[in-house]
Amino acid sequence: MPVSVTLSTLKTNTMNAKREFVEHVRDIELASKIKCALMWVEEEWNEDIDKEMLLRVGHSVEDLSRFLDTLDFDYDNGFGSQELFGTIWYEDGTWSEREEYDGSEWWSWRKAPTLPLKIKAYKLNTAAKR
Repeated sequence: MPVSVTLSTLKTNTMNAKREFVEHVRDIELASKIKCALMWVEEEWNEDIDKEMLLRVGHSVEDLSRFLDTLDFDYDNGFGSQELFGTIWYEDGTWSEREEYDGSEWWSWRKAPTLPLKIKAYKLNTAAKR
């Protein structure tokens, strides 16, 4: 008896972009401190942006809700090329960005490293000489 396989049955590594976004900002406890966000979708090996989602600086609660609604779609986050790209900026100066390795996709939270004392001292000494 032949087995019927469709493309939808092959895509087993799907993720909902909205759920992933909300869980990420909740996990790092910055959900209420989102400054802005820019995300986009590029289908496999296509360098053109297929869909862009934008949350502007100074957004309202309603703007955030509409932005999250635009993220309510599933994408393939398994093996293959990266499909979902983006950056979330937070009020405290940190940010999250989409990363990919060997076909897996995820959010990574980033903060600028602390400046070494010798760099701070150099800046202070340079300013004092002027």
